[in-house]
Amino acid sequence: AAGQRLVLVTMGGVGGGVPAGGRSSGRRSGTLAAGVTSTRGVAGAAGAGTPVGDGAGIPATLSPDERLYEPLSARGILRCTQTAEQDAAIDERVVAMLLQRILDHLALETMCGVNKHATIPLNVSFNVDANGAEQLASLVRMHFGIASAAAFDYVELLENNGLRVIFSQLPAPLESLSFFDAKNNNAFIVVSDAMTPERQLFKIMYELANIFLYTRTGNALVYDTDGTRHFAKRFAAVMLMPQTAVQTSVARAGILPEQWTFEMLLRMKARFGVSAEAFLYRLDELSLLPRDGALLESLSKAIKQHYLKTSFKEPAGEVSRMSRNVRFTDLLLCAKLTPENGKEVRKIESRVRKNYPLDESIPVVKASAKNVDKKRSGPVRPKRAK
Repeated sequence: AAGQRLVLVTMGGVGGGVPAGGRSSGRRSGTLAAGVTSTRGVAGAAGAGTPVGDGAGIPATLSPDERLYEPLSARGILRCTQTAEQDAAIDERVVAMLLQRILDHLALETMCGVNKHATIPLNVSFNVDANGAEQLASLVRMHFGIASAAAFDYVELLENNGLRVIFSQLPAPLESLSFFDAKNNNAFIVVSDAMTPERQLFKIMYELANIFLYTRTGNALVYDTDGTRHFAKRFAAVMLMPQTAVQTSVARAGILPEQWTFEMLLRMKARFGVSAEAFLYRLDELSLLPRDGALLESLSKAIKQHYLKTSFKEPAGEVSRMSRNVRFTDLLLCAKLTPENGKEVRKIESRVRKNYPLDESIPVVKASAKNVDKKRSGPVRPKRAK
């Protein structure tokens, strides 16, 4: 909660305990991001450790929910929302995993000497209604430099502006969550890697809205209500499908309201990186479908039938698969260039390979007997295609 005094605590790990986190000795120097294997026993550590500020510690009487998230909040990583999905899915093991992912990211940023602050303003005044969501989306797009255009890669836009997007395994029914980095006035958005790219992109923007809701109220927890949920959905829809961009794309394709087909819908929605269903409703909202609703109902039925048959996979025409954790991978490769970082980088890389995905555009080459010519010391050259 806002205004609480925070205490740095020692994470108790299996087999004796390992301090989670560490200190940097300067740019590109070894920064400790030790492995966290468990948060069991940490909840009772309130008031222990080294106090931050004037010496006042966290009050001894924390709610069970506050104790669960204390390993994160003690480092200034504050969750932005409280939802039924989080209450059902998050336990000590999930908190430990999230903490380790965030500590690894922060450690690599320190080793590479990069700016840890967001370059877009996260403290913005707005009304929590449909108009407020549209105005906020317009402001964010302006800071991103894309105005009303459809962007090719929104994740890259967020990361280029300093925000951290983490693709990770999350327990069902949890799809995404967000944390505010109070020390650096920045944020972490965590999204499940088990969803379609369209769903992932929508949830990333949904969590971005939650971050703005969190900072708007002076860093107070955002509760899952009809008002906040509708605001976040509206913000995500307008961010991904701005009115001018949708209307311009439809006009240049020469499509009249009564001419929409399932095939044309799939082709057009792929340009915006959204689901077929989301794009269909946006067309109707912008009066780009017949007013009688018959075509809307027909196309909606076709989409839902496809979802049921394919376990909610997107129809043909989906966006290209997003590269996951691109900035994290860049930081990892950069940190490896400095020998002093070797020990800590190897620890991080070991956890990465075992537990969560890197940017899959980076090939991992492993030596084997199959790709070595026994008659020569060098690798086998591929045969030329006839």
